[in-house]
Amino acid sequence: MRRSSTALLLSLAAFSLARAAVPSTDAAEEAARSILRRIDLHLIAPAGDPSPGRSGGNPLSRYAAAVTANPLRIESTAEFARRTLAGSPTARLTPEVTAAFLRQQAATIHSTTNPSAAEARSARDSDLQLIANLGLFHARRLEAAIHYNLFLRGLRIAELVAATYAEKDVVEQWRTIVKIAESVPVEVAPASDRSLRVLADWRAELIRLEASLRDLEEQCCPPDASVLQEKVWRPRPVTELTAPSVTAYLPEVTNEETLRFRARIQVSGGLLATALRVRTADTSGEFLSFAMSSGRDGVHAVDVPLSRIAGATRLEYFIEAIGSNGVGSSHPAPDSPSPTLTFALPR
Repeated sequence: MRRSSTALLLSLAAFSLARAAVPSTDAAEEAARSILRRIDLHLIAPAGDPSPGRSGGNPLSRYAAAVTANPLRIESTAEFARRTLAGSPTARLTPEVTAAFLRQQAATIHSTTNPSAAEARSARDSDLQLIANLGLFHARRLEAAIHYNLFLRGLRIAELVAATYAEKDVVEQWRTIVKIAESVPVEVAPASDRSLRVLADWRAELIRLEASLRDLEEQCCPPDASVLQEKVWRPRPVTELTAPSVTAYLPEVTNEETLRFRARIQVSGGLLATALRVRTADTSGEFLSFAMSSGRDGVHAVDVPLSRIAGATRLEYFIEAIGSNGVGSSHPAPDSPSPTLTFALPR
């Protein structure tokens, strides 16, 4: 079984990522962790396939079929395409938002390390640059996968062309990753052996990516002039992807029959919906959904009948909100260390 690109990055990145148990105050290192964490949550292959989040060389068709680590909280590119065509909003973390997030984290790394001349970079900066460019690689490939899924649903050649153009950017991004890896300074023999193996694997990844691109080009290119004039999906600017900010309060037992959940929700432009998702933590069953009502000062609340959670001793929950721009969020965030809140019911 060939090793995955993220695993290879981790094997090369010997700086503080290897000490993940120790919180970092360094913005670049924290951005690198965020990139790897988001990629691993957002891209899971169907059973039996290598994970696209950990393999740059997968063909786009396989990458576009990836599911997420938590489908309830995180949306796949296939689901994004279906929902976009239906014109419905979601509170889930979308691949469009993730692509923008990966670019922001990569920019943080680039602004605090030296991305220019190879001889001027330290080994640490090279490691961080590799992870930053892996984030940019997946940001663009998520967009390529959205186009590809829109093509599969509507059989519009224009979306396949857009996927192909995005995939060209993806290949160029991986070439950048290989180039950075080639410039990584080697200090001792064991590191030299390891670096050579890593570099050989990444070069092999590039060959697979190039083959995937050729397959796409054979299906769609060169396109007719009329196809190039058709409208296709475009990712929104990051300024249009602002999600509601949610701050949860501790639940309160209002009487012997209900449990009140409250949260302050702040958003510009209004809200489409807010909801509480709660389940019995003792059994880890399905989450029940309860719509929240708005009150004063942006505080939303809902009273949950204790009869709906009879027999529970501890609850697990999170809160969702969707802004009028169609962008949603949940608290805690699905990629946070603790993606749900818990509450022990009084006995």
